[in-house]
Amino acid sequence: MECQTCGKNAVGEGLVEGARVPLCERCSGYADDFSYYAPPKTSKKQPNTLPAKAIRVSREIAYDYGKIIAKARDARGMTRKELAAKLFIHENELASFEEGRIKPSETLAKKIEFALGVKLFEEIEVDAEAKAAASKKDGGVSLADVLEVKKR
Repeated sequence: MECQTCGKNAVGEGLVEGARVPLCERCSGYADDFSYYAPPKTSKKQPNTLPAKAIRVSREIAYDYGKIIAKARDARGMTRKELAAKLFIHENELASFEEGRIKPSETLAKKIEFALGVKLFEEIEVDAEAKAAASKKDGGVSLADVLEVKKR
C-alpha cells in the first residue's frame, strides 16, 4: 500500500484531517492516532509432497465387452431385435457391439449394463508414485511416463 501523502510504502495508518489514511514512516508525524500495521503472519507451509500412495482410478470398457453382452442377452432369453428395441438402437449396431467391431459410448454402455444387469466397465488403478520413482531411477522422464499406453 502507498502513503497517501508522499507515495512511498505505507507502514501504518493515521488520522489526517479527519480521514484514516495509510502513511509511511516519515509522514506518520502529520497524523493524529498513528498505528503501525501488524506484521504479516508467517505460517509454516508444508512441503509440496504427494500423499503416501497416489493412486488414480480409470474406468474403461472391458476388453471382452462383446462376449459379455452376447452371453447376458442369451441368458435373459432375448433376441438382438428385442434388446435393440429396449435400448433404442438399431439391431445392426447391437450386432457390432457383440462382435467387438465397435465399442459402445459410455452412456450407451451404462444403458446396456442396466438393461442386462452386467458390468461392462473395468476400474484400472495407476500407481503414479511407483511410475514416477521408476522414471527417476532410469535417469529422467520419458514420453512413456507422460502417456498412458492401453494394452489389450
